[in-house]
Amino acid sequence: MKIIIEIVLYNKKINDSTTFISLDNHKTIINQLFSQIELLIYDNSSTPQIFDIVNFFSAIYKSNTKNGGVSAAYNYAFDIAKKKNFKWMLLLDQDTELNENYFIELKRILKKIESSKDVVAIVPKIYNEKNKFSPSKVLWGGVHRPIDSSYIGEYEDELMAIGSCTVLRTSFIKSIDGFSRLFWLDCLDRWLFHKIHKKNKSVYILRSKISHELSILNFNKFMNVKKYHNQVLYEAIFMLKYKNLSETLFFLLRLIRRAIYLFIQTRNINYSICSLSIIIKILFSGFNTSRLIKSKL
Repeated sequence: MKIIIEIVLYNKKINDSTTFISLDNHKTIINQLFSQIELLIYDNSSTPQIFDIVNFFSAIYKSNTKNGGVSAAYNYAFDIAKKKNFKWMLLLDQDTELNENYFIELKRILKKIESSKDVVAIVPKIYNEKNKFSPSKVLWGGVHRPIDSSYIGEYEDELMAIGSCTVLRTSFIKSIDGFSRLFWLDCLDRWLFHKIHKKNKSVYILRSKISHELSILNFNKFMNVKKYHNQVLYEAIFMLKYKNLSETLFFLLRLIRRAIYLFIQTRNINYSICSLSIIIKILFSGFNTSRLIKSKL
C-alpha cells in the first residue's frame, strides 16, 4: 500500500518537530506496514533548513520562504501523489505526537475500506492534554459539538476535524480539483470536511488517540490580534460562501457573544474590536462573499 506522508513546518527546526521525532521513533513499524512511503517535508519557514534525512523514508524537502500557507503545502503533496500514483495522503503539522497503535490501526482500516469509494478520509481522536477536540459534529449555524469519544467507524453526517493526522484518498482530492486556494491557511480543514459531506462521502473515525498541541486552546500563549482577525475573517467568508443567510445571521450573534467573552477572558479590548469589525464588514458587504473577500486585501 502506497502512501505519501507530509509534515508542514513553520519557523521550527525539523529536528525539534514533535511530529518528525515521533515518525523517526516509529519508522521501523511504519516501513513494515506500508509497501511504499514517501516523506515530504514542506517548510514555510523564513529560512531554508539543512538536515540529514539519510536512513529515513524516501524523502523530499521543499522550502517556501514566502509562506504559501497550508493550502500550497497540501497541493504540493497532492501533485506528487498524482504523479507517483499514491492512493493515500497523510497530512501532519509540526506538533503532533504520533504513536505505534495509530499506524497499526490505520493500516488495518485502509485495507478494510480499500475497495469502498464512499470513505474518503480517516481521522483519529485528537486530544490536547486530556481534552478531546477533534473530530466534532457540525450543527446548524456552523456550531461544533464533540462526537462521542466511544464512536468508531464510518461517520456520514457532517463533521470537522483538524488537518493533522487526517488521511485522504487522493482520487477524492482530484475530484474536487485539489485544496482550496481561498482558504490558504485558516478554515481549510472546515472547507475540506464540508466538501466531503456535500459530495455524499464519509469519514472513518479511528479508535486511536493522538496528542496534539493546538494554539486555539491556549489562547494567551499562541494567539495575537492579527492572527485572531484572520481566523475570524475566513470563518466569516466560509459562512457566507457555504451556509445560508439565517445561519450567517446566527454566526454574527455568536461573534457578539465571543467579543464579550474574549474581553472578560483576556482584558484586551482589541480582540473584541476585531470581532465587531468583522460584523461591520459583513454588513457593509451586503452579505456578499466577493465583497467581503476584497475587504481583506
